[in-house]
Amino acid sequence: MRLGMHGYSLVEAGDGFEAVERIRECTVDLVILELELPVMDGMEFLHLLRNEMQSQLPVLVLTMVDILAVRNELLELGVSDIVSKPIGGAELLGKVDDLLLQRPAKRSNATDGGDGETA
Repeated sequence: MRLGMHGYSLVEAGDGFEAVERIRECTVDLVILELELPVMDGMEFLHLLRNEMQSQLPVLVLTMVDILAVRNELLELGVSDIVSKPIGGAELLGKVDDLLLQRPAKRSNATDGGDGETA
């Protein structure tokens, strides 16, 4: 599923460092994150996003990593939702819609954590 086909503007990043740059450069309302990223993994990115950047952006984690092994740390870092891949297009769209409706910001951008599938 391509979220752009449903009215979302997307900003893609191939790794955690690139995602940080995109968040600093662009208006972003939601981060869709894969934990297994090259260069800077998803956990490192989350620590940077929350602790150094002081960002409270909603984060939807899509991953094939064993969620039970990392769930507590993800929740401590303020992740909005955690989903095991694969995820169906309708389910992904529903989760994105729900997370953005909870946020008082303008519904415009989503950032893909780099797996390329959702953006």
